[in-house]
Amino acid sequence: MRKYKKSKITLHCFYEARKGSLVQISEFLTQVKLAILKAAVVTLDSGIVYSEFLCELNERLFQKSFDFLFSTIDVFVAESDFIKECVVYSYPKKEVLHRAEVPDHKQLLVNCVSALPSALIQQARRSKEVLFQIHPRIFEEVVAEIFSANGFEVELTQRSRDGGKDIIAVKYDLGIPSRWIVECKRYRTRKVDVKLVRELFGIKESERYNNAVLVTTSEFTNPAIEFERSVWGLSLADYNALMEWIKGYRFSESGGIYLADDLRVKKQG
Repeated sequence: MRKYKKSKITLHCFYEARKGSLVQISEFLTQVKLAILKAAVVTLDSGIVYSEFLCELNERLFQKSFDFLFSTIDVFVAESDFIKECVVYSYPKKEVLHRAEVPDHKQLLVNCVSALPSALIQQARRSKEVLFQIHPRIFEEVVAEIFSANGFEVELTQRSRDGGKDIIAVKYDLGIPSRWIVECKRYRTRKVDVKLVRELFGIKESERYNNAVLVTTSEFTNPAIEFERSVWGLSLADYNALMEWIKGYRFSESGGIYLADDLRVKKQG
């Protein structure tokens, strides 16, 4: 019987937007002895709700194994008439441990996942709390979508091997490629210090990227800002700059998004 050492997991659920559906899921988690530490909820344009739960395992359940939890989730999803998919991830590594889904809705879920960054951007324009509630990895996807919508070819790096860069972005002007690295920090009050900024710039220089950008939902310390001003090919985007990017967007009829103006960061010539 397979066992796991981690005592925390995250559950990602996609379900129809019905009255009381979130309450039913929360009650189910309580019944299987999972303590909800944090939860984030996003309603997508398709009428599907995406919820992410950070849970702590009951000590008794943790000692047995995850098999009981997985089988119980399978039954819950199969018997419900509103849940489309529930995925269990390890924490904090975000490795998929189990997936329970309704097969007929698989393509719908693919569409919902691809639309998630756009839905989050829409909600972030109305409430600043949205960016603080989502998982840091999803925040990276939102930032990647911003660059993608601005004409970049983007690649999200693997969590365990990002080497100080979350996103690699390439843009072609007159057929000439410009390679960027982007690091994302989803902080609420903690300021990004100069050490992280220096490290990102060092990666840019050693790996010969044209530009480096550090994006945060917080602010930067004064030494970090001073360092940015002393070098070329490095840009810092704080919460205010990020919100300007988001506010400058408008959404196309197909549900995609694009920038009204170019990203306001320094470009190497």
